[in-house]
Amino acid sequence: FLAKQIFDNWELSGVSQFSSGSPWEFGMASLQPSRSQSLTGSPDYGARMLLTCDPTGPRTREQWFDPTCLKLPDIGSAGYGPRMYMSNPGVNNTDLSIYKNFPIGGGDTSKKIQLRFEMFNAFNHPNFSGVQSGLTWNVASDFSDYYAKQQFNSSYVRNTRTGVNPPTGTTASSLRLGRALGEVNAVYGQQARRVIQLAAKVYF
Repeated sequence: FLAKQIFDNWELSGVSQFSSGSPWEFGMASLQPSRSQSLTGSPDYGARMLLTCDPTGPRTREQWFDPTCLKLPDIGSAGYGPRMYMSNPGVNNTDLSIYKNFPIGGGDTSKKIQLRFEMFNAFNHPNFSGVQSGLTWNVASDFSDYYAKQQFNSSYVRNTRTGVNPPTGTTASSLRLGRALGEVNAVYGQQARRVIQLAAKVYF
């Protein structure tokens, strides 16, 4: 009888979602200081960043891609890099529910007390919403050093943690991920962390 009370009348249910991240590509870098000069020779057709290696990178929270593969296109060129070659972080989420039923109606199985233990994002897996990929290149106002600075280098590409013009500050907001190039952005709302709720339900 004791074993029956312990091991009977359990319910387990859950929903899991697994998906790869959406595809994207780097936008053309902003050139600082600002200059109204078209790289492509056309006001309607924008240039594209070039790739010198596979930019997929380590895919860690601090460095999702390898920016050293990026290169500015030649002046007068539209760029010839591939399209949609990167992917955002995917989704890995599991919601679980565990119920224990205690019959209270003798032979009437519809009468019971149900204890409910529910977890959203049960394995506490972070699901990130995107990657900081904004590119800003420091070049001379007359573009005299443009070709010398075509290949990515943190000494003249802004907004990297270790290079020129890094995000500053000591507050949690200043230090959070997503402020520097290559870092993942914020997590999705309800998938940010594990949420546990307990409840009791009476059926009669």
